Amino acid sequence: MRIGLALRWFADGQRLAWRSLRAGTLGQAGLRPAVGAFVRPLTAPSRYPEYALCRELLAGALDLDDPATWLYDVSSPKLFSLLLAAQTRATVVATDIWKPAIDEAQALRGGLSVDAAARLRLAVADGREAAAPELRPPGRLFDGAFSMSVIEHVEPDPGGDRLVLERLAEVVRPGGCVVVSVPVDAAARSEYLPTAMYGRTSSDERGAFFQRVYDPDTLRALTDAVAPRLRLDSCTICEWPSHPLMRLQPRFPVAVGFAGASFPFLSSRFTISAPAPAIPRVIRAPGDAILKLVVREATP
Repeated sequence: MRIGLALRWFADGQRLAWRSLRAGTLGQAGLRPAVGAFVRPLTAPSRYPEYALCRELLAGALDLDDPATWLYDVSSPKLFSLLLAAQTRATVVATDIWKPAIDEAQALRGGLSVDAAARLRLAVADGREAAAPELRPPGRLFDGAFSMSVIEHVEPDPGGDRLVLERLAEVVRPGGCVVVSVPVDAAARSEYLPTAMYGRTSSDERGAFFQRVYDPDTLRALTDAVAPRLRLDSCTICEWPSHPLMRLQPRFPVAVGFAGASFPFLSSRFTISAPAPAIPRVIRAPGDAILKLVVREATP
């Protein structure tokens, strides 16, 4: 990824923060999110190629310059939906199971133009459940959907990821696309943390479930499981660089966040594969897989 493109994402995020500050809305979600909006608008180095690749896949499949194009976001980083509304003419319905994420997005929404704000709808919703009627477009089905770094966190484990994809297939029109990103590594695993995550607590002795990390076999099993409704169109692997910030960021996200202005300069170190029509046979290092899935025609 070119550093110049990453710097544009950074600048767009900061510009939105400045505009929401001038509009008097930025502080509504609290001091910490407000500071973070300036210091690290994109919350991790890996977000830069992730944002760019997801937007590229959506733009390649849909007319994002048409307000009649409706997109459904399930719990992706809310800045992506905000910037999508600012940079395009599409209508974006952005949801999250965690209310603080919606509150933060609402605070930043004050930095959007009147037109962009009118095309962005925010709501608390669970991606495992059917989309509420009031969130849906006039024709009831969205043109596309995206869920960035989300489905790996969804319980139950196993099965939460498949459940979200099945719900997305139900609300996107046939021929429409679903773009998701998940973490990958050479070997699959499920990770648990000793503290509560996203407001959830657990009685499991392993702690609170955090995420699944996929390898080629588990990625293939997931896409095969949803194949009756969603056809894999492409898989792109974004391999993370070996860099101290990449190793420290998962353990100390707040502290590393103060180096957020340096994140764009790591963007050229990510190794990004060409989109392929199948899951790769081998994944050698930590990274992200960005999957583009196409909704099949419903069978009687």
